[in-house]
Amino acid sequence: MPSLRRITSSAGILFMPLALAACGTATKSLEGYAPSTSLTGLKQYQSAKPTLVYTRPGAPGLGNYNSFIIDPVRVNYRNGSIKGLDQKQVQKMRKKLRAQLIAELAASDYRIVTKPGRKTMRISMTIDNLKAPSAVTNVSNLVLPFSLAVGEVTIEGAFRQSSANRIDAVVVNRAQGQRLLNSKPWSTWSDAEKSFKEWAVGIRKAVDRAHGK
Repeated sequence: MPSLRRITSSAGILFMPLALAACGTATKSLEGYAPSTSLTGLKQYQSAKPTLVYTRPGAPGLGNYNSFIIDPVRVNYRNGSIKGLDQKQVQKMRKKLRAQLIAELAASDYRIVTKPGRKTMRISMTIDNLKAPSAVTNVSNLVLPFSLAVGEVTIEGAFRQSSANRIDAVVVNRAQGQRLLNSKPWSTWSDAEKSFKEWAVGIRKAVDRAHGK
């Protein structure tokens, strides 16, 4: 995976929130994916693929921010597969992703606020292409790990300078769980939850790095 410095040095902003090499999910291609967030004025870093990374040249770095607004997580229903899922569970997943982001940033003593400010970043997350395989099928096929279905989820993060409401970065990643040695093959949602955790930890680490922690 390309280094954070190599991907984002010219924009002066550190945005690579997924350290997937050390995690249990695998990044998938996003060929043809159209972000729901406006990319006007942003530059794509081709070397970051398969993760999509767009940043605004000259934007302030993460070290400029000490507080964060975490918007309620959106669900993009343009992919019909999400409509067929248990919608109560989908809503729980939305809340879980937001809660994990808040918990990670608060754990590093960053303030979680509701009002825009010069040193406040607004983070807006969108869940797309969520797939939760049948738990019944996975349990019945447990003796044949290669046949296990896995969860998949695309997460799009938009990062704004809050007082100007200016989008300075957009990051999109599609993650798929492991077929082998899946610790919870009977859970239809564990793979997506793991991806949520990776995003939350990755964003916190990126902010910590920018603050010299």
